[in-house]
Amino acid sequence: MASPTHSSERALQAASLEHRFPRANSHWCRDIWHALDTATVAWVSDRSDGLRVKLADAGLVEARKRTTLTACVDDFIAANASRLSGRTGLNWKATRDKLVGYLGEDLEIRDITGTDACEWQAWLRQQKTKSSKTFAKATISRHTEKAKRFFNTAVSGRYIDR
Repeated sequence: MASPTHSSERALQAASLEHRFPRANSHWCRDIWHALDTATVAWVSDRSDGLRVKLADAGLVEARKRTTLTACVDDFIAANASRLSGRTGLNWKATRDKLVGYLGEDLEIRDITGTDACEWQAWLRQQKTKSSKTFAKATISRHTEKAKRFFNTAVSGRYIDR
């Protein structure tokens, strides 16, 4: 097949290839449309953001999505709002408030580390309830599980790497 010379021809070729080879649940090289092997994906994930941007600009990998913790968690809650009944929705928002209260509203989600998560959990253990008691272990566990769901969703949405 001859190389397309115009951007419109190239877009048509890409659409045709995407139709025949859907990209769902796979890592794809943007311009040459083939799945990347696991070792390559791991290698790219370990590179600096500067290199990742250069690779994305060259069309070799998809660019990382950029978003704040607040926006990502709010999107998660909004996407699941129809399934969250009364108190459940309030509980999800309480976890969001605790995450944002500790980590900050404007922090990019990809800048959050495992160490931040451990420190957040320790911070929760020191927080007081309205009756001046510390949170029960079960309460901390529930908030931790909800936070884990937020971050797993961010991984599947390609906001962060695993």
